[in-house]
Amino acid sequence: MVNKWCDQGFHAELTYLSRTRERSGASKLLETAFRSILVLGVRYGVTSHGPLELPQDFGRVARFAWGQDYHRVLRTRVAKLLESIASESGASFKHKICCDATSLYEKPLAAAAGLGFIGKNSLLIVPTLGSYLFLAEVLWDLDVLGYQATVSPSCSCGTCRRCVDACRSEALSSARYLDARRCVAYLTVEKKGSFSWQEREWLGEWIFGCDICQEACPYNADSSQAGDADFPEFRASAGVGPFLDLRRILEIQDRRGFEALFSGTALMRCGRERLLRNAAVVAGNSGSPSLLDILLSKAQQDPSALVREHAFWALCKLKSKCDNRDVARIKEALAQGVSDPDERVAGEVAALMESEWI
Repeated sequence: MVNKWCDQGFHAELTYLSRTRERSGASKLLETAFRSILVLGVRYGVTSHGPLELPQDFGRVARFAWGQDYHRVLRTRVAKLLESIASESGASFKHKICCDATSLYEKPLAAAAGLGFIGKNSLLIVPTLGSYLFLAEVLWDLDVLGYQATVSPSCSCGTCRRCVDACRSEALSSARYLDARRCVAYLTVEKKGSFSWQEREWLGEWIFGCDICQEACPYNADSSQAGDADFPEFRASAGVGPFLDLRRILEIQDRRGFEALFSGTALMRCGRERLLRNAAVVAGNSGSPSLLDILLSKAQQDPSALVREHAFWALCKLKSKCDNRDVARIKEALAQGVSDPDERVAGEVAALMESEWI
């Protein structure tokens, strides 16, 4: 299944997946030092199933990133669990903790361990909890005896395709394949460099990650499953929360300012340049003229060519919402932008000036 997925290019820039597909990371590790795998799932709170009302001039953050960075939190928590197991059992064992940072194919492992099944949104769904889950694994040199992994055959997506239909970029198929090249979560978190104009439209309101396919899932809609995260570190109050102020993001001047806001959170993964790229696109999609001044500043003065490029696009997206005076300011900025020292930015501006938006 992984081979077919990679062969079709669905892994996008996640090239490490194609390098390790011939022999999974789990197979290699188990053959060398370990005897079994302990798979763990932790819920990251679902205080509200559907999309929250978005304040004006803000962008959406996917639920997994509302609190602290799950990689750090889970590693620390699992290490403490293993200390407790060793203490209570008196056993000494070798182990390796994995949390979305190795070549292990976590979701198939979790399904094989009996935690749940893989849904049409390509995520692990636990019938009693839904899909808002972090996964972690412990590879150890212990045999686990007497454990029977079972998931009821009735637990499946059946004929439901709400997630497939809800995804506006058509990144999902009923065959449980996710095309990362079209996935807003992948684009905002992992993609380097420039977005195509089509990708910018797909982002919509999402500045980091995307929850649309999970919000559409009936397994997540059960009100009895709503509640806070299993660990307080994953609550919105422990991190950035569900929204980011677009103006505040676009005003970040350098790496130090970025780290001051986001240290210890999952947003550190994309860095200042890519987060401001995302923010510029969402600002353009917002249709809010109140963001015009900060976008003009970014287009003309930001040290990052990537940010300038996307800020110019956002200005053109806002044009139809602006009065004549502001339209003239946008056109003046574009006229100067064709002489941008970066060839890609200058080319972007030239293409925009020839487009239907001007």
